[in-house]
Order: sequence, then structure tokens, then C-alpha cells
Amino acid sequence: MEQTTKTLEPSRVPQPILTREEWMLWIPVLGALAYMLWDLIYWWGKLEDYNFGYIVPLFSAYLIYENWAIITKKKSPDRRWYLPAWIFAAVCFLAVANYKALIGHDQTPSWVLAIGALTIFSASIVATWGWRALRLCLFPILFIFVAVPLPQSLWGGISQALQRFVAFVSVEVLTIMNIPVLQHGNTLELESGQLAIADACSGIRSLQMSIMIGLLLGKLFLKTYFTRFLIVILGMMIAIPGNLIRTLWLTTTAHFEGMKAMQAIHDLAGWVVMGATVVGVGVVCFLLVKFENFMLAPDEPVTKREEPSNSRATEAAA
Repeated sequence: MEQTTKTLEPSRVPQPILTREEWMLWIPVLGALAYMLWDLIYWWGKLEDYNFGYIVPLFSAYLIYENWAIITKKKSPDRRWYLPAWIFAAVCFLAVANYKALIGHDQTPSWVLAIGALTIFSASIVATWGWRALRLCLFPILFIFVAVPLPQSLWGGISQALQRFVAFVSVEVLTIMNIPVLQHGNTLELESGQLAIADACSGIRSLQMSIMIGLLLGKLFLKTYFTRFLIVILGMMIAIPGNLIRTLWLTTTAHFEGMKAMQAIHDLAGWVVMGATVVGVGVVCFLLVKFENFMLAPDEPVTKREEPSNSRATEAAA
């Protein structure tokens, strides 16, 4: 019996993800990304408002994986920006090291570190697959910044503004409900005791969660930039009133049932409002998908009415 060997066509031969030369470009980049994630994981565990950060890199990785076949379909590498990107990243890393040595471990260097690491990550994509691949990966890369803690000065200013807003609206609503209350800055004084509106009660966590979910759902399910922008705005409009409802829930419980009853439901109220915010943003996404399908639906083709044939004229013409 003759033994035949099959040879694969060149187009069907499985190609490696990266060549040896490309791996040499990516190994230091992976180290920089690991350094960035190590710093972020520290803050995700320390700051309650950023506990959601653990899932953000997973979502970014999924978005890249979803378009992986399109990203790697055609290579047109451009390595001119690889070395300048590393020089920029090295300056960022040195600035972070000097900041920590002089001032201490703070949230501010996390942004500088993330900018440097993601810059060389972007340059590596361009050096391996080209600018087209970077455009496809741009949203997952920028999505990482949702989980980067804001600098302390900016974060504190936003939190203080939200605390004052929540305290002011709560006092007005409780006054309408004939519940005696006095406001002392961010503290509400009730007959049963004082209720301080801390950072966790400001609503910044729900606000950040709504922004993250709005961006993600908009990218996955919506088609136009307008609806993607709209879902983020509407998500924020759901999160802020939701936190006001939570504060009113706690204050009315403290007034009618006492401070111990309020403390018993404090965490439960936060989770309920968080879940309601997530569900609310999901409902908004569903409605916007319906809106897009209605607005972008192609017009139904107009069919011509068939005119009755004139049998006598046909016979005469024949």
C-alpha cells in the first residue's frame, strides 16, 4: 500500500500569536502592566468606593478578546513610536517613585503610573499589529481608567460636594415630612441622635458604578455615540436620586425606630440602592436598544400595485 502524506496549504498553517521578535517587545510591557495592576489592587482593597475595580480589567480583556480575530487579521506594524513611548513611560515611573519617596503612598501617582503603563501597551499594539488594531483596542484601554482612583484633592472635592447636596436635600424633605432635623455641615441632628453623612454615604460609589456600567453596556449593546453618551448621563441621574432615597430611608428609620435600628439596616440599604442602580441602568439600556432599532430600522420597500391586465388590448396588440 502506498502511503500518502498531506501537506497543509500555507494559508491553513496555524500561525503563532507573536513571533520571537515580537515577544521581545511584549515581555517588558507585561511587566509594566503587572506593576500597574499591583498598585491598583492595593487601592481597590483599601478604598471601599473602588471595590468594583477588580472586575474592570476582566471586562477590558473580554472586549479585546471579543474582537481578537479582527484585531489580528491584518498586520501593518509601525514601530516608530515604541521607543518614544518607553521613554515617556520611564519618566512616569521615575516620577511615581520620587513622589512616593518624598510624600508617601498616595492615590495621585496611580494615574501617572496608569498613563505610563497604558501608553507603552498602546505603542506595543501599534508595533505589533498597527494603528487599525489600536483603534479597535482603544475603548478597552481607556476603560481601565474608570477603576483608577482619582487624586485625593479631586476625589475629596467631589465627595464633599455630594455630601452637602445630600444633607441639604434630606433636610428639606424631612422638614416637609414634619420630622424635626437640624443640619450641622454634613451631620443631621435628629431627636434620636446625630447621623453623619460620611464619604460612603455621599453616593460617589453608586455614581462611579453607574458610569462604569453605562460605558460597558453602551459599548456592548448600543450602536451610536449619542445613545452611548445618553446611557451614561441617565445612569448618573439614577444613581444620585437613589442615594438620596437611601439617606431618607436611614434617617426616617432613625427617627421612628431609633439609631440601633438604623445601624442594623445601614449596609443593607447600601446594597439595595446599588442593586437598584444596576437594574435601572440595565432597563435604560434595554429601552435605548429599542429606540435605536426603531430609529435605525430600514424603510419597508414600497411594492408597486399590479395593474389589471387589459385582455382585449393585449389581443389587439398581438
